[in-house]
Amino acid sequence: SLNNVSKHFLKDKKNDMPVKEIFGRYAEGDPVKLGEVAEAFRKHTELLTELFESEERACRDIRKHVAWYFKGYPVGGDFRSALAQVQSLVHMDQIFADLDRDAPPWCTPV
Repeated sequence: SLNNVSKHFLKDKKNDMPVKEIFGRYAEGDPVKLGEVAEAFRKHTELLTELFESEERACRDIRKHVAWYFKGYPVGGDFRSALAQVQSLVHMDQIFADLDRDAPPWCTPV
């Protein structure tokens, strides 16, 4: 899995939010905001860029994770479609520019 690959190659540089923490925060009434999800998605892409030594390849690879990262957040199909075609980190920042970074998830985690 990508998690195992990143642990192997990046060791202590890995900095993501464990699933237990995400759901724990939701249960405590402090759900992960959309801006935090966007930051984690971008960080994931940065780590892939380092791993692959190619931003283009990292952006192609991260596209398959769009649905998982943003599931349950009010982003809409146009946002998901744009992010599923992301070309670079600059392009990603442009897509993220209009996000409501404080938006909570609209559904209960399963």
